Amino acid sequence: MMKSTFGVLLLAMILSAAAQAQTVQKAFVWDIVESNNIKHGNIYLVFDTGEKRRITDSGNCSKPQIAPDHQTVGWRVGEFLEYRDQKPTPYWETSLAFYRDIKMLKSLGPFENRSLIGQWKFLQGGKQAALRRYGMHGQPAYELWDVLGGRSLAG
Repeated sequence: MMKSTFGVLLLAMILSAAAQAQTVQKAFVWDIVESNNIKHGNIYLVFDTGEKRRITDSGNCSKPQIAPDHQTVGWRVGEFLEYRDQKPTPYWETSLAFYRDIKMLKSLGPFENRSLIGQWKFLQGGKQAALRRYGMHGQPAYELWDVLGGRSLAG
């Protein structure tokens, strides 16, 4: 009984390590629709094994980026927000979402007063994200975030 339990645990650890060792070769948006001149859809990843996997199903994701570690992927997440009675209701990118080692990480945003995501990029091999966000009026805010912990480091 002890040998079979140990064997099962060892096999589970090996399979888990193999799954986590996959590197992301490509990230793209598919199932595309366009709102407010922003193309969005679901995020798909292609791994070094050739496996293709859809990792979102909300349809409101855009502009994925792969971190230099090829384990972490981030993308913008949008929502429809009322603004000065515009019709149709405008679609704005208000959050960043992250995926690493087969799981979703804590998202950044939506922020207070639904500020919009501007440019952003990975730093420290994928452990941090620098971003610029802005409202409809006023100056942009520049921030540095811990991707794995989902907390602000500076801004």
